[in-house]
Amino acid sequence: MGIEVNKGIVTVNDNHENLVDTGLSSNPHINYIDNNYKVYSVFKRKKHKRNKPFNQKGDGTPLIYALKLMHDTSIAKSEIKKLIPNFSIILNLIAKEINPELIISIPSAYGISKIVSSRLSKVSGNHTIVEGVFRKASIQEAIDNVDLRSISSKYENKLNAEIGSLLKGDNLNNNFSLKVIKNQLRPAFNPLIINDTSQIPSKIKAITLVDDLLSTGTTLLGAIKLLKSRYPNVNVSAVCLLSALKTKL
Repeated sequence: MGIEVNKGIVTVNDNHENLVDTGLSSNPHINYIDNNYKVYSVFKRKKHKRNKPFNQKGDGTPLIYALKLMHDTSIAKSEIKKLIPNFSIILNLIAKEINPELIISIPSAYGISKIVSSRLSKVSGNHTIVEGVFRKASIQEAIDNVDLRSISSKYENKLNAEIGSLLKGDNLNNNFSLKVIKNQLRPAFNPLIINDTSQIPSKIKAITLVDDLLSTGTTLLGAIKLLKSRYPNVNVSAVCLLSALKTKL
């Protein structure tokens, strides 16, 4: 099954696998962050460039927009129900592969990552979900924690210009958003702050991070780095609802 988008309304189509491939034969889909970390996605997001026979261009991002009710995009509950059987089967396959010991959802104003975390916990037989480990960084915190080593030196001037632009904003205490940062500069920023690790056992061996959409991998990599700074020996895996478009990020 794929999706179609018509005037902001997302529908599921059994006759193709365009924009989002929800089929069992090609999922779960695996992406790699920083060449070290596997990210398992339930559904594969795809680009479509051809006009015929499928007359829509783009990728599967509108499905996330619809689930979040963003950008005047929506999806009916009846269409969501069509996705649930494959979603459950694929998530079960992921759970068997990663065997999560502790599950942490990436903070979001929307509940998708929490829903995926809850379902992952149920199918894995592990009900340990920890909330509040991360919070979104403020603009000032994101600037203070910029890592120049994470980008090519040829982008340093552009990064300084980007930081200067951010500093001119009205309120540096507002939440930082990666969406306003150019892709090549994103690795220098960490959009998260490690907030409360009191619920994480000191001898934890495996942690699974859950997010809704994998794009550049910056957010998940930032979360992994923060966890590794506290728990250097922990094995970190990640699960997303929708994959990135590139295999390696």
